[in-house]
Amino acid sequence: MKIEIKHKSTQKVLKTVDIDADLRDADLRDADLIGANLINANLRDADLRNANLMGADLRSANLRDADLRGADLRGADLIGADLRSANLRDADLRSADLRDADLRDADLRSADLRNAKTRMCTVNFTLTETKQAEQFVKGLAS
Repeated sequence: MKIEIKHKSTQKVLKTVDIDADLRDADLRDADLIGANLINANLRDADLRNANLMGADLRSANLRDADLRGADLRGADLIGADLRSANLRDADLRSADLRDADLRDADLRSADLRNAKTRMCTVNFTLTETKQAEQFVKGLAS
């Protein structure tokens, strides 16, 4: 199966890839990946700044060290995803499913985690990140 990666505002096709393709180090800035099936995708070190991944299926995806600053991940399925050391600063994770995801050393500053499901998720916070920690703890009940 192939997916088209489109620029968010122009809708121009940037790249067509197989779902099982290795997207390590890919430049996917501003890509439109709404509802994309990226199960088990290797997106390690990928540049996904401001990408639209709303409702994307990223179960068990490797997003380690990925740059997701400003990405729209509302309602995305990130169950079991590896997000270690990922940059999620200013990302919109509202209603995302982060159960069993690994977020150790991820930058979650100014990320919106409202209504995110975070049960069994691995994460570490500093005391200066109290807003995100509070949103994260609320997600534990989901």
